[in-house]
Amino acid sequence: MKSWFLMLGCVALLGLVGCENKPQQGEADTSKTKSFGPEGMKTTGMAKATDTERATPIVVLKMIGRHKGAEPKPRHVNFADITGQMYMPGGKFLALESIRLGFVVQMLDVDAEASGLSKEEAGKLREHLRGVDFFNTKQFQTAEFETTSVKLNEDGTGTIVGKLKLLGQTQELTIPVTHNAEKKLLEAKFDLDRTKFGMNFGLDTVEEVVEVQISLDGSKG
Repeated sequence: MKSWFLMLGCVALLGLVGCENKPQQGEADTSKTKSFGPEGMKTTGMAKATDTERATPIVVLKMIGRHKGAEPKPRHVNFADITGQMYMPGGKFLALESIRLGFVVQMLDVDAEASGLSKEEAGKLREHLRGVDFFNTKQFQTAEFETTSVKLNEDGTGTIVGKLKLLGQTQELTIPVTHNAEKKLLEAKFDLDRTKFGMNFGLDTVEEVVEVQISLDGSKG
């Protein structure tokens, strides 16, 4: 089974900047495609150069952290400008073998309304999350997720297993997913233990487990 990479950002850049991709003989011209990571968002070994087998999904990613005690005060964190590819042999969603996504970790923002915060409070929390106590985006601008298996069932359920690299730490995750094969939509909601990646700030007041919500819409790519 091929791999699902969560490739986050051009390593040397803080923003989403297109990296040059020069096509080789027989390959599609991807010179105007944004690239992420030291090797870029290459199709070699991941997706074939046929539009029916490769899709560019619309990706939505959110993390929700909560305080301990009687008032959890959930804090909703969104990640923006995510780019990626999905590889579906024969163009069939149920045959999905690999997904490769990319974004810069620093592109996180706090949803003030959902978090019950003023814009000023949300701004301060955003900068705190980007700092060394949490995501430490100056030192760790990118992250990766690589699958070891992808299984989608006809009843709309499925499981993805893979390794997440975040803050320089790597952990294996087993993620239950739901999907709509006709709409080429994949969704997941799962818990992530932030302490396994060395994110140990505020253990007396902030829950170790963060809820992750992600959706991938491959119908328009």
